[in-house]
Amino acid sequence: PAKLWTARHLPDLFPASQLTGVATRLAAVKSIPGRALRKLVTEYGWPELRSVNMYAGCWDDAIRGRLLGPGGGDPKLLPHWRTDWLRGARAFADNPVDRMLWYDNRTYLPGDLLVKMDIASMHCGLETRSPLLDHEVIEYYAALPVELKVRDRVGKYLLKRLAGRYFPQEFVHRRKMGFGIPLAGWLRGPLHGMMRETLLDQQVMDPLYMPVIKETLAAFEAGDDTQRSRLWALLMYGVWRRWYVELAA
Repeated sequence: PAKLWTARHLPDLFPASQLTGVATRLAAVKSIPGRALRKLVTEYGWPELRSVNMYAGCWDDAIRGRLLGPGGGDPKLLPHWRTDWLRGARAFADNPVDRMLWYDNRTYLPGDLLVKMDIASMHCGLETRSPLLDHEVIEYYAALPVELKVRDRVGKYLLKRLAGRYFPQEFVHRRKMGFGIPLAGWLRGPLHGMMRETLLDQQVMDPLYMPVIKETLAAFEAGDDTQRSRLWALLMYGVWRRWYVELAA
């Protein structure tokens, strides 16, 4: 299809460092025209934009810089990190689908999904395995043509064809469902006191910049639920740091 051809060749016309700069700027836009442009670029020009911006949804680069305080952090660190990943994906594959799979296998799976599954299962004393991540299955699937991985906007094409033999189509093709937790309710309810005590403790939250923490907390308490993931990340850092500080003492 024309869209796949465009996505396969258009990004290769630009250096990786230039594309990662565009990606971070597009991730930060909030206006309706900006979001429409981001969707257009993602759908028709550069699907890997989703992968490059995987960790920009909660804290974009500008807010991360403010959180580290005046003169804090290396402003080139994240752009260099993203550029290295993009170059690695380009070296591995010549199409956006396989590049995104390459990204996921090195970032999202080991750094997010598998970690959460391991923590949740070990809490209950269970040893879990992901059968579709068996190395022979992965090696076989990675070698398949991209047209057998995504077809007519249907992902996991072969797996769904197989599942269709045993399950109803409405089950096989139902919308993807996550396992979200009621963060806003928790942070306004049973965890609110602990959150305030932890986040407003300068010693615990060091070296993060307290004015930015207070600003984020105030926005949430004024009704801005979009701050919930940021506060959750800060709270997890604070809980870990408090344990670390108390242990060191």
